[in-house]
Amino acid sequence: MRIQRFAATVLLCSASLGVAACSSSGDDGDAGGGLEVAVAGSDSACTPASTELASGKTTFVFTNSAKDVSELYVYEGSKVVGEVENVLTGSSKNLTVTLAPGKTYKLTCKPGQKGDGFSTEVTVE
Repeated sequence: MRIQRFAATVLLCSASLGVAACSSSGDDGDAGGGLEVAVAGSDSACTPASTELASGKTTFVFTNSAKDVSELYVYEGSKVVGEVENVLTGSSKNLTVTLAPGKTYKLTCKPGQKGDGFSTEVTVE
């Protein structure tokens, strides 16, 4: 009886791990493709490589060339749909969000991580 209980426990745990592994791979930032858009943040601007984007999963590759640590926010209206913080000068970080068709979003870079920062609107087809 003890061996059967042990075997059932091992089987249940193995099945649980398999489900968890399958579900987490679908949420991986690299899984499923998507669009990649470079965003350059400086002391006076927030400049995406394109301001007209396709809908769906989008990874913004934010590169900070400002004199101080910076952040990138993606806004839909006044709602923050994604952010990446503590991007050191000369480095990059990725921010992945899902953009809805027919919407306008605002990309905001905040050098020094304070104030309103600098924004650029992007439209989604």
